[in-house]
Amino acid sequence: MHPPYPQGGPCPAPQGPPPPQYQPPPHGAAPRPEMPGTVLVVRVLMFLGGISGLILGGSALYIASALAEAEVPILLQPIEEAAALDPGSVDPDEISRSMLATGAVALVYGAVSTLLASFMGKRKRGILWGAVVFQVLATVVLVLSLLAGESTIIPLVFTLFIIAMMLGPKSRAFYGPVPQGPVPHGYGPDPQY
Repeated sequence: MHPPYPQGGPCPAPQGPPPPQYQPPPHGAAPRPEMPGTVLVVRVLMFLGGISGLILGGSALYIASALAEAEVPILLQPIEEAAALDPGSVDPDEISRSMLATGAVALVYGAVSTLLASFMGKRKRGILWGAVVFQVLATVVLVLSLLAGESTIIPLVFTLFIIAMMLGPKSRAFYGPVPQGPVPHGYGPDPQY
């Protein structure tokens, strides 16, 4: 404890070692740069698409199982009325198979998208190219669905936007090799708390 000093008098010089300064990580590794906005946007979009896929896929699988086990004519009656079809003209097995396929595709998309989004904070090239390849495969499926007459314009734009953002220079630089020595401007160290 410092001895008391009169008010208005000079403050005593601080004693002890100076406060710690930032030290770079050992072994010559550069500090971890902040995630660029393009990667952050893609990460959020992939989380949103993944969670939506999990919910929609689970719902479709639930409906498919309900069609397989329940009183089918009662469940299909509103569909037949809405589509102005003759009663009994809708094949329950066909609807169940369609819901099963739709649910499986949405569930797989949701699981893979959520998994990739959760790993996007790691600076590994495999994550960058894994996300790009996954979105390219999703684009192929959406284009085939569009050619088959499905309305997949919005998800197609969504996936093309993600691909463009991931292939941008800032995203590729973030997932590039960790630079040695001084850190480029804008890629400073994480705040020290």
